[in-house]
Amino acid sequence: MKCTQCSNPIPEQRIKALPHTKVCVECSTEDVKGAVDIVYHKTGNTIQIMDKEAADAINKAARRTGFGSLRAMRGGSGGSTGKVELGARGFIPRTPTQEDFDHTGAQMMDMLDWNSRAEIIEFLDKKVETRTISGTQYRKLVIILDQFKPVEKVTSAHRIEETISDEIQHVFRNWKNSKVYK
Repeated sequence: MKCTQCSNPIPEQRIKALPHTKVCVECSTEDVKGAVDIVYHKTGNTIQIMDKEAADAINKAARRTGFGSLRAMRGGSGGSTGKVELGARGFIPRTPTQEDFDHTGAQMMDMLDWNSRAEIIEFLDKKVETRTISGTQYRKLVIILDQFKPVEKVTSAHRIEETISDEIQHVFRNWKNSKVYK
């Protein structure tokens, strides 16, 4: 089938999509449209129809790199700065990964022989501040640290015992029976 305006052949895909068309894409008076994926949930999504230029710009900005995830959101060397700049709107915080947890755990284990518990806790605190590990990962590492370097219990050398008068002891033992509390 040929276009009624320019006499060029109309592609078969256009004829299949629009069986009643009589013009080619170049001669069409319809505005070119584009689509942007809008994901609401992992089990379903929808698209937003808009002009082609705006859709292309949004799709280019959202294009993923690496292994199907945003490079800045991936752990390891891809997001070492801790944040991704988005201009005046703010930043997306870096998400710690299992690799980050394993690496920090290995570093902590290396520190056990030569560093005090306080130095190791300070090391872990810095890792949380730089978002190398998450708060949950921090707590897991502290539990592991507790097994190897438990918190030392401080016992006083001598204990001062003060005697309490019989009247005060009587009041504490019988406060439930007092008229004030009934």
